[in-house]
Amino acid sequence: MYSLLEIAIALVWSVGIVAAGAGWLTRPAPTGRPNRTALAVATAIGPDRPLAGLRHVDLRHADLDDANLSGAELAGADMRGASLTDASLVFAALQGANLRHADLRKADLRFTDLTGADLTAANLSGANLDHANLDHANLDHANLTGVDLRHTRMLSVDLTGVDLTGVDLTGVDLTGTSRSTRSGTTGERALSGRTMRA
Repeated sequence: MYSLLEIAIALVWSVGIVAAGAGWLTRPAPTGRPNRTALAVATAIGPDRPLAGLRHVDLRHADLDDANLSGAELAGADMRGASLTDASLVFAALQGANLRHADLRKADLRFTDLTGADLTAANLSGANLDHANLDHANLDHANLTGVDLRHTRMLSVDLTGVDLTGVDLTGVDLTGTSRSTRSGTTGERALSGRTMRA
Protein backbone atom coordinates (compact mmCIF):
# COMPACT_ATOMS: atom_id res chain seq x y z
CA MET A 1 0.00 0.00 0.00
CA TYR A 2 1.36 3.42 -0.96
CA SER A 3 1.49 6.22 1.55
CA LEU A 4 -0.37 9.46 0.92
CA LEU A 5 2.97 11.26 0.49
CA GLU A 6 4.14 8.79 -2.19
CA ILE A 7 0.88 9.21 -4.12
CA ALA A 8 1.13 13.01 -3.91
CA ILE A 9 4.75 12.96 -5.18
CA ALA A 10 3.82 10.68 -8.08
CA LEU A 11 0.88 12.91 -9.00
CA VAL A 12 2.98 16.10 -8.95
CA TRP A 13 5.68 14.40 -11.03
CA SER A 14 3.13 13.22 -13.65
CA VAL A 15 1.50 16.65 -13.94
CA GLY A 16 4.92 18.27 -14.29
CA ILE A 17 5.91 15.95 -17.14
CA VAL A 18 2.64 16.64 -19.06
CA ALA A 19 2.90 20.40 -18.48
CA ALA A 20 6.51 20.44 -19.63
CA GLY A 21 5.54 18.44 -22.71
CA ALA A 22 2.79 20.92 -23.58
CA GLY A 23 5.29 23.77 -23.23
CA TRP A 24 7.74 22.11 -25.60
CA LEU A 25 4.98 21.48 -28.12
CA THR A 26 4.02 25.14 -28.23
CA ARG A 27 7.52 26.36 -29.10
CA PRO A 28 7.77 27.22 -32.80
CA ALA A 29 10.26 25.30 -34.88
CA PRO A 30 13.37 27.15 -36.06
CA THR A 31 12.89 28.53 -39.56
CA GLY A 32 13.40 25.84 -42.18
CA ARG A 33 14.00 23.07 -39.62
CA PRO A 34 11.52 20.43 -38.46
CA ASN A 35 10.38 20.57 -34.83
CA ARG A 36 11.45 17.17 -33.54
CA THR A 37 10.70 18.00 -29.89
CA ALA A 38 7.00 17.37 -30.49
CA LEU A 39 7.61 13.70 -31.31
CA ALA A 40 9.99 13.41 -28.36
CA VAL A 41 7.26 14.67 -26.02
CA ALA A 42 4.68 12.32 -27.55
CA THR A 43 7.10 9.44 -27.03
CA ALA A 44 7.90 10.48 -23.45
CA ILE A 45 4.22 10.62 -22.49
CA GLY A 46 3.71 7.14 -23.90
CA PRO A 47 2.61 5.63 -27.21
CA ASP A 48 -0.78 4.51 -25.93
CA ARG A 49 -1.73 7.68 -24.04
CA PRO A 50 -3.70 10.24 -26.11
CA LEU A 51 -2.54 13.85 -26.11
CA ALA A 52 -5.23 16.18 -24.78
CA GLY A 53 -5.48 19.91 -24.26
CA LEU A 54 -3.39 20.93 -27.29
CA ARG A 55 -5.87 23.41 -28.79
CA HIS A 56 -4.19 26.11 -30.91
CA VAL A 57 -0.77 24.49 -30.38
CA ASP A 58 2.03 25.54 -32.75
CA LEU A 59 3.26 22.47 -34.63
CA ARG A 60 4.48 24.18 -37.79
CA HIS A 61 6.89 21.90 -39.67
CA ALA A 62 6.76 19.37 -36.80
CA ASP A 63 8.15 15.90 -37.52
CA LEU A 64 5.34 13.63 -36.32
CA ASP A 65 5.85 10.67 -38.66
CA ASP A 66 4.44 7.45 -37.13
CA ALA A 67 3.20 9.38 -34.06
CA ASN A 68 0.17 8.16 -32.12
CA LEU A 69 -2.10 11.21 -31.82
CA SER A 70 -5.32 9.23 -31.52
CA GLY A 71 -7.91 11.21 -29.61
CA ALA A 72 -5.70 14.32 -29.47
CA GLU A 73 -7.47 17.67 -29.02
CA LEU A 74 -5.80 19.74 -31.75
CA ALA A 75 -8.63 22.12 -32.65
CA GLY A 76 -7.25 25.32 -34.16
CA ALA A 77 -3.70 23.92 -34.17
CA ASP A 78 -1.16 25.45 -36.57
CA MET A 79 0.27 22.42 -38.35
CA ARG A 80 1.38 24.06 -41.57
CA GLY A 81 4.01 21.95 -43.31
CA ALA A 82 3.94 19.31 -40.56
CA SER A 83 4.97 15.78 -41.48
CA LEU A 84 2.43 13.20 -40.27
CA THR A 85 3.26 10.28 -42.55
CA ASP A 86 1.77 7.03 -41.19
CA ALA A 87 0.56 8.90 -38.08
CA SER A 88 -2.51 7.71 -36.19
CA LEU A 89 -5.10 10.46 -35.67
CA VAL A 90 -8.12 8.24 -35.06
CA PHE A 91 -10.88 10.19 -33.25
CA ALA A 92 -8.63 13.29 -33.12
CA ALA A 93 -10.28 16.73 -32.89
CA LEU A 94 -8.80 18.97 -35.60
CA GLN A 95 -11.64 21.46 -36.10
CA GLY A 96 -10.33 24.63 -37.74
CA ALA A 97 -6.75 23.32 -37.77
CA ASN A 98 -4.32 24.79 -40.31
CA LEU A 99 -2.83 21.84 -42.23
CA ARG A 100 -1.73 23.71 -45.33
CA HIS A 101 1.04 21.78 -47.14
CA ALA A 102 1.02 19.11 -44.40
CA ASP A 103 2.25 15.62 -45.33
CA LEU A 104 -0.47 13.17 -44.27
CA ARG A 105 0.48 10.29 -46.55
CA LYS A 106 -0.97 6.99 -45.28
CA ALA A 107 -2.20 8.68 -42.10
CA ASP A 108 -5.02 6.98 -40.20
CA LEU A 109 -7.72 9.66 -39.94
CA ARG A 110 -10.72 7.43 -39.27
CA PHE A 111 -13.46 9.23 -37.30
CA THR A 112 -11.30 12.38 -37.16
CA ASP A 113 -13.13 15.72 -36.92
CA LEU A 114 -11.63 18.06 -39.54
CA THR A 115 -14.58 20.47 -39.65
CA GLY A 116 -13.45 23.77 -41.16
CA ALA A 117 -9.82 22.61 -41.38
CA ASP A 118 -7.53 24.15 -44.00
CA LEU A 119 -5.95 21.31 -45.99
CA THR A 120 -4.84 23.44 -48.93
CA ALA A 121 -2.17 21.59 -50.93
CA ALA A 122 -1.91 18.92 -48.23
CA ASN A 123 -0.71 15.47 -49.30
CA LEU A 124 -3.31 12.93 -48.18
CA SER A 125 -2.37 10.17 -50.63
CA GLY A 126 -3.17 6.74 -49.23
CA ALA A 127 -4.77 8.20 -46.08
CA ASN A 128 -7.77 6.54 -44.45
CA LEU A 129 -10.57 9.08 -43.85
CA ASP A 130 -13.33 6.52 -43.34
CA HIS A 131 -16.13 8.15 -41.27
CA ALA A 132 -14.14 11.39 -40.87
CA ASN A 133 -15.86 14.79 -40.79
CA LEU A 134 -14.63 17.23 -43.45
CA ASP A 135 -17.60 19.61 -43.39
CA HIS A 136 -16.61 23.10 -44.61
CA ALA A 137 -12.96 22.03 -45.01
CA ASN A 138 -10.69 23.55 -47.65
CA LEU A 139 -9.09 20.85 -49.81
CA ASP A 140 -7.96 23.25 -52.53
CA HIS A 141 -5.32 21.41 -54.62
CA ALA A 142 -4.90 18.68 -52.00
CA ASN A 143 -3.55 15.31 -53.13
CA LEU A 144 -6.25 12.69 -52.55
CA THR A 145 -4.74 9.86 -54.59
CA GLY A 146 -5.88 6.51 -53.22
CA VAL A 147 -7.72 8.09 -50.28
CA ASP A 148 -10.49 6.14 -48.55
CA LEU A 149 -13.40 8.59 -48.19
CA ARG A 150 -16.12 6.03 -47.51
CA HIS A 151 -18.89 7.41 -45.29
CA THR A 152 -17.00 10.69 -44.83
CA ARG A 153 -18.99 13.87 -44.16
CA MET A 154 -18.16 16.48 -46.81
CA LEU A 155 -20.78 19.23 -46.62
CA SER A 156 -19.76 22.42 -48.46
CA VAL A 157 -16.16 21.30 -49.05
CA ASP A 158 -13.86 23.20 -51.42
CA LEU A 159 -12.42 20.64 -53.86
CA THR A 160 -10.89 23.18 -56.25
CA GLY A 161 -8.17 21.55 -58.32
CA VAL A 162 -8.53 18.18 -56.60
CA ASP A 163 -8.12 15.04 -58.73
CA LEU A 164 -10.72 12.52 -57.56
CA THR A 165 -9.76 9.80 -60.03
CA GLY A 166 -10.47 6.43 -58.46
CA VAL A 167 -11.46 7.91 -55.08
CA ASP A 168 -14.20 5.88 -53.38
CA LEU A 169 -17.02 8.21 -52.29
CA THR A 170 -19.39 5.47 -51.15
CA GLY A 171 -21.90 6.84 -48.65
CA VAL A 172 -20.45 10.37 -48.77
CA ASP A 173 -22.81 13.32 -48.28
CA LEU A 174 -21.64 15.97 -50.77
CA THR A 175 -24.37 18.55 -50.13
CA GLY A 176 -23.09 21.99 -51.12
CA THR A 177 -19.77 20.63 -52.33
CA SER A 178 -18.35 21.82 -55.63
CA ARG A 179 -15.03 21.78 -57.40
CA SER A 180 -13.48 23.71 -60.23
CA THR A 181 -12.43 21.79 -63.30
CA ARG A 182 -11.05 22.81 -66.68
CA SER A 183 -14.60 23.03 -67.97
CA GLY A 184 -15.94 25.04 -65.03
CA THR A 185 -17.50 24.12 -61.71
CA THR A 186 -18.95 20.70 -61.01
CA GLY A 187 -21.84 20.83 -58.56
CA GLU A 188 -22.91 18.41 -55.86
CA ARG A 189 -25.31 16.57 -58.15
CA ALA A 190 -22.54 15.68 -60.60
CA LEU A 191 -20.25 14.68 -57.73
CA SER A 192 -22.78 12.40 -56.03
CA GLY A 193 -22.71 8.68 -56.58
CA ARG A 194 -21.01 5.69 -55.09
CA THR A 195 -17.58 5.95 -56.69
CA MET A 196 -16.35 9.14 -58.31
CA ARG A 197 -14.27 8.84 -61.45
CA ALA A 198 -12.98 12.27 -62.39
